[in-house]
This record gives sequence, structure tokens and C-alpha cells, in this order.
Amino acid sequence: MVKTKNETLPLTKEGINYARHMFNNKELMNIDALYSSEFLRTKQTAKIISEYNNNIKINISGLINERAKGNTQGVPSGFWDTQLIDEDAKTIGGESRKEVSNRMLSFVNMALDKYQGKKIVAVSHAVAITYLLMNYCELISFDHHKKYRCLKYKDEYLVDGLIEFCDIFKFTFDENKKLINIERIQEKN
Repeated sequence: MVKTKNETLPLTKEGINYARHMFNNKELMNIDALYSSEFLRTKQTAKIISEYNNNIKINISGLINERAKGNTQGVPSGFWDTQLIDEDAKTIGGESRKEVSNRMLSFVNMALDKYQGKKIVAVSHAVAITYLLMNYCELISFDHHKKYRCLKYKDEYLVDGLIEFCDIFKFTFDENKKLINIERIQEKN
């Protein structure tokens, strides 16, 4: 498979420094497993988390990669918004929301099977995370051009704006793999 520009895009020095500051966070300490997508910037981000955890091994998984956009030439205006409404909408060679959601859920199920009762961290991407969250949350509103999304979980706004670099979403599951809670960790602890 040919790597795209997005897959090989590195973190900037500013991004590395920001991640070092943000990831000195109790939610990311004493973890049992660490995963990253195949993209260079997520691997670099995971390396920073690894350093805070005695250089724990970084596992690479394509299941948590960003959505493949495919051929975007001639894509009608508003298509990316349409993809949030129509789970099957996709470009030629691209992925639909349903496809991304299914592979993200496959990752979650694998992690729950392999690491039940353990603390794992997965470094992924804003659109893929949005599609995963939509399995558990209500999509209230969105604007692709502004990268704005509003998602409610249990009658609370989980996301109301951008999903930012270094955002942390904590998913808690019970012993039967049932989701108990999703929390957005927004400040350094």
C-alpha cells in the first residue's frame, strides 16, 4: 500500500513539546499496554507516552488509523458533512463512516478481550475517534470546514467544538465488556 502524505507527516517541535506537557497526566501513567495507529505522528506521540511509562512497548495497529479519504477530486461540497449523516457515503478508494467505525470497534473488542481489567492507551485520529464516539454518543451538530462537532453522551456534552491534538477520551468498561462511561480529560492532572 502506498503511504499518503498524512501517514508520513511528522510532529513539529512545537507538537512534541506540547505533547510532553499534556501527557504528563495521571490518566496516562501506569498503563498496561500502548497502541498507536500506523501514522508517523501518532507513533511519535505514543513514544512520548511510552517514555512516561518506563518505555513500554508501542504496539502498532491499522485498526485505529485515520479514515482513508480516497480520491477527493470532484467530491461535492458538503460531502464530508454528508459522511457524518450517511454512514455508507464514501469516495472511490476511501472509507465510509461505517467502515471506520467497524474497525475502531474491532480494536476496542480486541483490547477488551486481551486486556480485560487493564489500562490501555490508544493513539488515534480526530475523525476516527469521532466515528468511534458516534457508536455511543448522539451527534447534535457539526461543521466539517470548521472541524466542529457536538456529541452528547448520557445527556452531557462530551465534545462541543474541535477534537484537539492531545485530547484524551477515557472509556471505562465493566467485566462484561459493557461501556460504563466515556470521559474527556481536558486538563493536566
